[in-house]
Amino acid sequence: MAKFRKVKNNRKNSPTKGMIYGRAVVNQVVHTRAIAKKITERCTVTEPDILAVINALMTEISANIADGNKVVLDEFGSFKLGIRTSPAESAKKFTSANIKNMYVIYSPYTVMDQGKRVKPMLSGIKMEELTEYNGIEDEENGGGTSGGTSEGGSGKDNTGDTSGGTDKDNPSGGNTPSGGNTPSGGTGKDNTGSGEDSGDDNVSL
Repeated sequence: MAKFRKVKNNRKNSPTKGMIYGRAVVNQVVHTRAIAKKITERCTVTEPDILAVINALMTEISANIADGNKVVLDEFGSFKLGIRTSPAESAKKFTSANIKNMYVIYSPYTVMDQGKRVKPMLSGIKMEELTEYNGIEDEENGGGTSGGTSEGGSGKDNTGDTSGGTDKDNPSGGNTPSGGNTPSGGTGKDNTGSGEDSGDDNVSL
């Protein structure tokens, strides 16, 4: 079962300073090989074949993103390139030198259910409070739990876990330090089947 911990917002000048929020906790880190082993239990494909397919898939996603394409894995989600830039005084003065960072935007697959956008990947998830920590933690000081991995970064008044910090479990990059959700979601007609991507659905990687 997924777990959460309580965090107190003690950040200066925050309009919700002193209020309590919940933050999702990482119970354990599951890598590709462990996923491949689980998949072999559900089908006749061998673990080396599964690992080969996953590696080939990541190579293809990377190559398409590099070409400026948006990759849609049906019923999983989409991947596309995002950039962060420094401003210029005019359009003429804006060049590629203003691009300071590149990142991957992942948008989970969504469907419309009774007029609402629903993410099937989150279907059936139930949450309970993590018990192996001493109650409320300080958001300003980062805290840290003894029963799970604390996610880095900070969000708008910490209304949710933005996972904005560098992912120590993913040495190839993980989430960028200046990550978090981005409003440049683009259209999601090829991802959701109806409607558009919103910034809330986009996760920068």
